[in-house]
Amino acid sequence: MQKTCQRQASYLLRLLAILDKVLSEDIPDLFGLERTKIPSLRRLLWIIYSSPPFKPNIEGLSRDLGLAKESVYFYLECLEKAGLLKSYKANKSGAKHARKPAKLYPANTNLLAAIVSQASLDFDPGMVREVFFQAAISEVLKVHTHLTADFLVESKLVFEVGGPGKDLRQVEHAKTEGFLALDGIEVGSGKRIPLYLFGFLY
Repeated sequence: MQKTCQRQASYLLRLLAILDKVLSEDIPDLFGLERTKIPSLRRLLWIIYSSPPFKPNIEGLSRDLGLAKESVYFYLECLEKAGLLKSYKANKSGAKHARKPAKLYPANTNLLAAIVSQASLDFDPGMVREVFFQAAISEVLKVHTHLTADFLVESKLVFEVGGPGKDLRQVEHAKTEGFLALDGIEVGSGKRIPLYLFGFLY
């Protein structure tokens, strides 16, 4: 058990070292970001990772980070293209919805674990479930946010992610077919699908 914990800690430290290199070297070199802006970029990433799913208020982030709104959008684009986060928009038309993400997530659960451990944040199971689901399914399918459930997939399948006690209330009134992606169950039935199965989409 002790060796397992040591290996896990070592792995997370390596991830943090890689993350630091991406933020301090790769992104500035690839996107022309001034190195004096790296602390703001790092802080933005930490804000997003601290409470996923993060629903961005661009004006609020601009004020908190001391950046112009255009810079906030640019930083978000840099972080996503660098593979550090994923953004999802509402399935709506219009210039506002085309640009502003409705939700932001850590790119995967490994990066989430690394940052959470470094910042000594609470590791919320619900947060981890959603990060795992979106990281897996967005690799192969188009994903949007949904008004009442967690995700709208391919504009026709609604998913709510949760634990074994989650019921169908958040998906039963959806205009499209709804499903539950549930942690803590091994075998699915009806609209209840074990969450771990989505990991095979990678």
